[in-house]
Amino acid sequence: MYLEPTNLLPVEYETWSFDLDKANKALRQPEWKLQYKFSETYGLKDLSPTSFMKYAEKMITGDGKEALKY
Repeated sequence: MYLEPTNLLPVEYETWSFDLDKANKALRQPEWKLQYKFSETYGLKDLSPTSFMKYAEKMITGDGKEALKY
């Protein structure tokens, strides 16, 4: 999670993963892979309360139906 340094509000959340079996078999550092960025997945400019409110309003009014597939 990335935070805005002045107010500590979240601006991005990422999920990363790696294959532990593969890393152990190769006896090396794991290969990290980005699974998703929250803002990209849900079409938010950041993770501020305002962005979440706008997203919720789109869902309520039906303007955000494409986001409901997630």
